[in-house]
Amino acid sequence: MSSDRADLSKESRSALKPIKLTGKQIDVAKRDEGPQGWFLPVVESAYTRLLPSGAAAMPSPRVKPAAGDAFESSLQPGEGESVLAQVGYTVWRELLAEYKRRKAAAVPRPAHAGAGPAAPSVPGGRNWLPLGPTVVLDGQIVGSQPVGGRVSGLAVSPNGQIVYAASANGGVFRSDDGGTTWISLMDGFDVDPTNFASTSLVCGAIAIDPADLARVYVGTGEGDTHQIFRSRIVNALPAYRGIGPIRTDNGGATWETEPTATGSPELAGEAFFALAVDPRNRENVLGATTKGLYQRVPKTSVQFEWVIRQPGVHSSVVVASVGGMTHFFAAEWGKGVFHSTDGDTWTPLGTGFPTNNMGRIAIGVQTDNPDVVYAFVANTHGAVHGVYRLDAMTGSWKQVNNLPNVLPTDNGRSQGDYDLAIAVDPMDANLIYLGGSYADIAPFPGSVWRCVV
Repeated sequence: MSSDRADLSKESRSALKPIKLTGKQIDVAKRDEGPQGWFLPVVESAYTRLLPSGAAAMPSPRVKPAAGDAFESSLQPGEGESVLAQVGYTVWRELLAEYKRRKAAAVPRPAHAGAGPAAPSVPGGRNWLPLGPTVVLDGQIVGSQPVGGRVSGLAVSPNGQIVYAASANGGVFRSDDGGTTWISLMDGFDVDPTNFASTSLVCGAIAIDPADLARVYVGTGEGDTHQIFRSRIVNALPAYRGIGPIRTDNGGATWETEPTATGSPELAGEAFFALAVDPRNRENVLGATTKGLYQRVPKTSVQFEWVIRQPGVHSSVVVASVGGMTHFFAAEWGKGVFHSTDGDTWTPLGTGFPTNNMGRIAIGVQTDNPDVVYAFVANTHGAVHGVYRLDAMTGSWKQVNNLPNVLPTDNGRSQGDYDLAIAVDPMDANLIYLGGSYADIAPFPGSVWRCVV
């Protein structure tokens, strides 16, 4: 590494390229092959203003979309966001309640007490319908094969055999054989099944106690989708919000909810990006959430609660311990990286960290080496801002040159606000792994890069 910049070695750049990316723009006519194919139609169908039957015009002025507008109506071609209605915070809950009322009203009532179920409408037809959980049909993979949905976090035991996987809408799964077979841990856990806007089965972060593999923390609510809903659907609580932090002490057999402390913004209805467990004290846990940076603290001798330590969206938190001291590192979206030795008091980390055009930040560190810290930064359009490295916590941040095409752009934009990941090899501080957006292979799978600094 030079005095002011770090570079990927020539060997790394030439030998570690699993896929050559062109960075070509996605044809808008083919955008149904990517996330916009499912997201924009859902937004439009849910929020387009409804008119009385026979009405000839919109009830409000129609404004043409500005050049480069990310949303263009397919139901009403040529129109921009003015066709979308403004909705209240309770819209999803009210819609679900209305659905349940209609469903209950539509169920046939028996003629008298003890009457059996009505016969099937078609003799010999199916009398059962699947209620789930099940696979997602037409998944976003080559050939549109069924998939199990996305995984938002993994917690791996030190021996690599016990693995916990937190899914975005199906709870937590566990493998006892290094990922060969899996069991679901939350089929019977749903704290509030009627609340569509806050679900206990949506998971955004997971962390394991390395000294006790049965103790696992989960942050419900998926933080990765935060920016999508923040920028596209004003005032609406989306489906990927949680009930706050939960915990298991028996490997997922049962789960306990943990409350937000009085005086701190409620975590129910928010979402988690990451969790970090103090290796010297498993009761001391930090959570990076859409509402702020939170710490798990004692409430009584046997109970715990979560207290906000820093406001603002925090997209990453990691921990390293050496010499009997714990070091936490956290990133605030668009702001920078902070450091703490106790989880309570936080100070900016290093000097010379970028300040302009900053978006989501992900942090990478070895668990036993707090002296080398990496920050993978996206800009405000989701494209790569840069990877930055800090040597010694009081030093100056240096930019890593010659990055691979981790976040290919389309009209200057990419998905760094949704998929942004970095990890440091536990044996080599100069070997990092970057995870980002699609490769130019239909239907645009994600890419992982191994980089020697």
